[in-house]
Formats: sequence, C-alpha cells, structure tokens
Amino acid sequence: MRPRTAFSIALLSMMLLLSAEAWSQAHERFAMQGAVEIGGTISFQQITPVSNGKTGSSWSYLNLAPSFGIFVIDGLELGIDPIGVSTVSGSGSTLTQLNFMGFLSYNQTTPSGVIFPFIEGQAGYTAQTSGSTISGFSWAGRAGVKVAVVKGGLLTLGAMYSQITLSPEGAKERYGQNIFSIATGFTVWF
Repeated sequence: MRPRTAFSIALLSMMLLLSAEAWSQAHERFAMQGAVEIGGTISFQQITPVSNGKTGSSWSYLNLAPSFGIFVIDGLELGIDPIGVSTVSGSGSTLTQLNFMGFLSYNQTTPSGVIFPFIEGQAGYTAQTSGSTISGFSWAGRAGVKVAVVKGGLLTLGAMYSQITLSPEGAKERYGQNIFSIATGFTVWF
C-alpha cells in the first residue's frame, strides 16, 4: 500500500471515530432533566375479511397519536398524548375515537448514548362517536426502545397494551376494547 493511501485511510478512520464520539456525546443529553421530546406515531390499515373463501366488505383504520414530554429528572419523563385520533370506516359508516392520555415514562440511558430502552404508563379519557357518543376512563402500558437516528431525532419502536372503556350510561359491566399493538414513531428532542 502506498504511503499516501495509508495516510488517507488512517485520516478517514480517525475522522469517523471522532465523529462517532461526537454523535454519541450529542445524544447523551437525551433523557436528562430539562430535555423536551415532541413526536408521535401514525398508522394506516386496509382490512378485508375473508370467510369460507369469500371476501367481505373492506374497512380502513387510520390512527394519529402526537405526544409531548419533558424530563422532570434524569430518565423520568412526564407528558401528554394530547389527542390521539382513530378513524375506522367501511360498509358506509365511520367511527371516530378520540383519546386524551397523560403518561409517565422511564427512559434508560446506555453507554452508547444512542439506544434508550423505555417503559411507560398512560391514563386518560376516551370518547367514541358513531351517531351517538360514549366515553370512559382508559389506561395503557408501553415498552420499547428509542434509537438516535439523526442529531436530535429518535426512532421509537414499541409494544403497547391498552384497555379502553366505553360503557354506555347505566351499564353494570365494562364495555370497550382491549388492544395489543406494535408501533413505530419518530420524535425530536431538545
């Protein structure tokens, strides 16, 4: 190998190592007291049921869920999902569900400063309209990992269990939904 090529490779390697260290140091501030996180998730599904080899009427599902959080101490985030909106439409009808949830989340820092495992508890209010409105208390638990993909930006991968209560007035038993979901989202922090 020629000396010039060896020098170029050594210089490039050193620059990459230094930039990786700077990248890691830039992300070490995430999950620290005072950091603010803004983001959310979006998902869309088109579902066509099949029974005994015949397709039924298709319906679609759209979900938008923004979130806002602030780290009150290192690792502990307090926030809101101000208005999660889910719309299901098909067979000539539409159902809309609105969620307002508060959350408490613990975000673990790691030596790499790039990966942040988290666990989160949510509680709030849900209302559903489809001609009439029903509403109730809802709660959820979520766990996953946040991965720094750009400076100040995190890709969130997680699994969540939600219990949505939508009991009509005077109901003696619970009505609603139990939902398990796997989702991804993107957040920015500063």
